[in-house]
Amino acid sequence: MPFDGFAASVRGASHEENGTPCQDSARVYVSDKLAVAAVSTGVMYALLLYVFCLEAVVEEFAQTAPWLLWLTAVLGLLVFVVYDILLRRFTVMWRRKKRKA
Repeated sequence: MPFDGFAASVRGASHEENGTPCQDSARVYVSDKLAVAAVSTGVMYALLLYVFCLEAVVEEFAQTAPWLLWLTAVLGLLVFVVYDILLRRFTVMWRRKKRKA
């Protein structure tokens, strides 16, 4: 089974008022955003190495172990996912606070 993304669900106002759990829907997100982030990062590095031919970048990449370059890219995408999840949660909290005021 292929990886499709992460799912999250948020209790709506009626569920919070009645004290019922959220049972009706979940939204899958991140997979599209993650794909865009990964492709744009790859395009950026391709531009740096092959189009702009920045010698300092080419030399640094040649001296760095390939596994370290992959690890850097994966950790960058992981940070992107964590930021995306936190921003989504903060947005939900802000909307709830705004609705109560």
